[in-house]
Amino acid sequence: KNFTATAIMLAVQRGILDLDEPITRYLPHFTVHSRFEARPQEKMTLRLLLANRAGFTHEAPIGNNFDPAFDSFEAHVHSISQTWLRFPVGERYRYSNLGFDLAGYILQVRMGQPFAECVRELIFEPLGMKHSTVATDVYAGRANRALGHQQGYATVPLKTPLIPSGGVYTSARDIAAYCMFHLDRGRVNGTTLLQESLWNEMHAFSFGGDYSLGVIRKELRYGDTNVRLLSHAGGGFGFGFG
Repeated sequence: KNFTATAIMLAVQRGILDLDEPITRYLPHFTVHSRFEARPQEKMTLRLLLANRAGFTHEAPIGNNFDPAFDSFEAHVHSISQTWLRFPVGERYRYSNLGFDLAGYILQVRMGQPFAECVRELIFEPLGMKHSTVATDVYAGRANRALGHQQGYATVPLKTPLIPSGGVYTSARDIAAYCMFHLDRGRVNGTTLLQESLWNEMHAFSFGGDYSLGVIRKELRYGDTNVRLLSHAGGGFGFGFG
C-alpha cells in the first residue's frame, strides 16, 4: 500500500492525477452500493482511497484473501462495484484493500499501461530497484523467489489478486533503497524524486488518527526518548511483514 501511495504521489507531481478530484473524473462508469447516500462514488477522491476513508468493505467478491482465484486484475477491480459501503464516504477510517486496488487501477487507466509498468517507471527504475516487480507473471517465473508459508496448509496461492494493495515482490537490497528514499524525504542520492511538499502531504495525518496516505504512525518510547515510527504492516498469501 505504501508503494501504491508513493506511485500516486509521483503521478500527482507529474500532473497525471489530482488527490482531491472525484474518482469519477477518471472512472466515469464506476459505481458502488450504499445505503447512506446516493452516488457515493462521486464523493470519493484518491486522498480518501489512500487514507482508507472511502467507506469500503475489506474485500472484493472476485480475488480476495479467502477466495484468491481471479481471471485478471481488471476483473477483481470491476467486482468492487458489487460491494456495499460500510460507512458514508469520508466519515471514518476503516482499513481496506479495495481503496488501494481501485487507486492503482486509476493510475493504470491514466498512464495507459499495466499497474506493474506504472510502478516500474515511477519507482523501481528511478531508485535502481532491479529485483523488484508487481507483475504476477514475472515473479511467478523466478526460480529464486521467496515462497509463502501458512500454518495448516501445504501450499499457498502463488499469485495475489491484491496487486496495488499487497503485490510487490522485492529484495533486501531494493527495499533498503526504497526506505532510504523515504528517510531522505523524497530524495535519491541528493536528487529530488518526490517534491518534499508532496512527501509531507503523504505523511501529514491530516485526517487525524494514525493512518495517513499509505503510512501508519505509532508513537513509542525508549527510556526518556519519544520515537515516532512510520511504517506499514500487512500480510497474506503466506507472507507477513511489519
